[in-house]
Amino acid sequence: MRSLEGTANGASFRHSLTGGTVGGGIEAALFGNWTGKVEYLYMDLGSISDSFTTAIPFGTINTRVTSDIRDHVVRAGLNYRFGGTGVGASGAMPPAMTAPLANWTGFYVGASAGHGVGHDPASFSRATAAGAGLPETFTFAPGGWLGGGQIGYNWQLAQWVLGLETDIQGANQVDTACVGACELTFDTGTTLERKLRWFGTTRGRFGYAAGPALLYVTGGAAYGQVRTSITDLGGPGIVSTGRATHTKSGWTLGGGIEGAISGPWSAKLEYLYVDLGNVSDTFATPAAFGPPPRTTTVSSGVHDHVFRAGLNYRFGAEAVVAKY
Repeated sequence: MRSLEGTANGASFRHSLTGGTVGGGIEAALFGNWTGKVEYLYMDLGSISDSFTTAIPFGTINTRVTSDIRDHVVRAGLNYRFGGTGVGASGAMPPAMTAPLANWTGFYVGASAGHGVGHDPASFSRATAAGAGLPETFTFAPGGWLGGGQIGYNWQLAQWVLGLETDIQGANQVDTACVGACELTFDTGTTLERKLRWFGTTRGRFGYAAGPALLYVTGGAAYGQVRTSITDLGGPGIVSTGRATHTKSGWTLGGGIEGAISGPWSAKLEYLYVDLGNVSDTFATPAAFGPPPRTTTVSSGVHDHVFRAGLNYRFGAEAVVAKY
């Protein structure tokens, strides 16, 4: 939603939609009849189109907004299974049902890939020798695929696992925003682009091992490169462009579930929230009308939601350390 100083317009629409979904997850037995899971779903609810009348200083214009409804959902769950053979009242499984406890101790390396979606509240303003004007607020939502590698080490004491992991990910998360009354046809307006090019983390992991599965929380330091580009139409025949790139540091927090597959191999599903702080850039944007010089300032937070799947190879450890 954008706010424009001096002119206020409001409209709201509600739709009930149907579509399709696809995804996957990992579910692991914890104890008794209880299981835990981490799941990813991609939802497609089709498209919507709404039209409304917008008041401007010199009359009204008819505006139509059309958009696709897509959503990436990451969720954790706890299930209780009725019937079947779970853990008895004594807290121990029958000998025939005893499950091996995977060994997570040691160094590991791996690769991961996934999808990220940003949520970057932003503001846009212009200033001239006569003062500032036309401030707007909006939100960048850069989305796209990402992939890279990780390396780490785990220490295990019975069913508790403590680890340290670092990773680096290439990313192609992009979003654009149209500001500065760009819907008008007077050769004016500004297009902004936000792109997350890469990021990395160094995190601690704390988890609980249950049979072949490891459920964990994770958090630590994050860093990455973010780029803001601008294309400004200052009037007929006047086009200015600019680009600013920042390498930022911040923090990350998340969790996931990892499952032993065979021998030293394991697979994981993981969610991370990444916060790289704030960026602010000022660009020179000449205009046909108005006193020069004119500058445009774009400020925003850099926040990212990451869902990824990974495959790890663990060095120098047996597949099973105990039974419970």
